[in-house]
Amino acid sequence: MKKLLLFSSDPGGANLIVAMHAMLKEAFDVHIYGKETSLNIYQKNELEYKNIKDSIFTITQGNVYEFVSSQNFDGILTSTSADDFTERLLWLAAKKRKIYHGAILDQWMNYSLRFLKSHRSYQSKEKYNLNEYILPKNIFVMDEYAQQAMIKEGIPAKYIKVTGQPYFEHFINQHKKPTSQNRNNEKLTWLFASEPITTVYGKEKGLDLYGYTEQSILYAICNAINEIPNNMIELIIKPHPRENTEVYSKICNQFNFVSLILLDSVEAILQSDAVLGMSSTLLLEAALLNKPILSIQLNLKIKSPFILDQIDKSKSVLDEKKLKNELVLLSEHRLGLMNSKFIINLTTEQNAIQNIFFSIKKELND
Repeated sequence: MKKLLLFSSDPGGANLIVAMHAMLKEAFDVHIYGKETSLNIYQKNELEYKNIKDSIFTITQGNVYEFVSSQNFDGILTSTSADDFTERLLWLAAKKRKIYHGAILDQWMNYSLRFLKSHRSYQSKEKYNLNEYILPKNIFVMDEYAQQAMIKEGIPAKYIKVTGQPYFEHFINQHKKPTSQNRNNEKLTWLFASEPITTVYGKEKGLDLYGYTEQSILYAICNAINEIPNNMIELIIKPHPRENTEVYSKICNQFNFVSLILLDSVEAILQSDAVLGMSSTLLLEAALLNKPILSIQLNLKIKSPFILDQIDKSKSVLDEKKLKNELVLLSEHRLGLMNSKFIINLTTEQNAIQNIFFSIKKELND
């Protein structure tokens, strides 16, 4: 049986491994590794896994190659990350070892940043040369939209396979019938899905790159809620796993309707009346569960990273002057004045897990 390494370094990537591992274990000797926030996802889903830092004390190209060689893997499948280079070092090691290596995308954003040799100095470019990339043999992507976007950014089509998003398939199968929902008939409970923009880029770089940070959007939402007369809105912050929750203590103290929630993402969605955010995967999960969603990207400087904007299924709020009106409409949705624009009929590519499985099986058996 061929020996296959599965690796992720963040929660979105870990969800992909969770979705894929069961079918892959039917055909391969699977070894799951992760680091940092991905480990929490593995543990929650009761996967057998190892922290790669226990095997590679310092993550360098040489050390990663020694690890891959010593373990005698026949293939490597990873997620992708913007600012963590472990996946890229694993691909380089696999290429040097002449073994199979593939990667799965989890989101319709930051395509180039996931594959660049050094992304921080290239953030303003729209297209890159092939020699600026570190690419695995296969990149499994969600749909043709992602495929074409990557090609425009300089990633050759021969590397890209359209398979669907395996975690969304897994998510839908797991949550066909929501088991709980918000029962508070007096208050409206809105969930804010945060993103680690400041954590990844820093405040100034985040504002320069996007035009906003998670903090600036959150403050704008709170100020707009304050202006809604006689509102009964409770805003719950769902921090991204990579964020330090202490950064939200100030805003929770400043606005008495704001608090933190540390529930599982699905439970947090189900206990909310609507989900607000920028471009988080949690917004997509909420849409899959038929929850009202609202993307808010005030002062956006780039093309919207939110996929539902890109495919014209939604329109993010970009102007602070319009934000209050949108929040009023969203509050009326719960009150029975239904506004269908907040409910997105989101569908996904079929058989993503199977598509990736058979592609890898063919590669390893050739």
